[in-house]
Amino acid sequence: MPNDGATRRPTQPGRTHIVRPGSLLACPDMRRILIPTLAFLASSLAFVLAQVQHQDDPVVLRLGEQVETLSEFEERFDIAIRSVVASRGMEMTDDVRAQLEALRPAFLEQRAQEIVLVSEARERDLSFEGEELDARIAEIRANSGDEGSFAELLVTSGIGDEDTLRMLVQENELINLLFGAIEAEQEIGDDELRTAYQARRDQFAVGE
Repeated sequence: MPNDGATRRPTQPGRTHIVRPGSLLACPDMRRILIPTLAFLASSLAFVLAQVQHQDDPVVLRLGEQVETLSEFEERFDIAIRSVVASRGMEMTDDVRAQLEALRPAFLEQRAQEIVLVSEARERDLSFEGEELDARIAEIRANSGDEGSFAELLVTSGIGDEDTLRMLVQENELINLLFGAIEAEQEIGDDELRTAYQARRDQFAVGE
């Protein structure tokens, strides 16, 4: 990931990795949408990606009072790599898992970005719950076939249970809603275009 001046990577054990929302700009598809709106994140959101501490379950991600421990991160990472393997029609073997371990640092940053985005979505009072969430879970269940296949999906994906599935689906939809809200903020209407043109019409004059 390119260094934008706001990200400091640890070079020695024990140092702290500060990841600011500017790291979202690493994705070209997100840059167009997020550049004009990073101000609302930069002033209030900063991540501390802590190195392994001398405790049983250290905190590896922190956003204000919200924390994610090493064991929670490991559960997320396991779900992520199982999804990669399943999408390629492969089986999760020790050799495959060992190869995917290289993705751990990148996933740590991705997870940090996800938490920032979900937090911002909730700050904006965006929500995806109740009947909407129930309908999405029902859709996933129906697409799985029968109850046995649904249960197998939860196991093989590493998700484990329906509560975790609901949480993952909800977070994903909140991020989608946030992107939609940001895109809507960037849209320029006909009236705004007309006003801008009138204010600068001399600049568009064509010389003879």
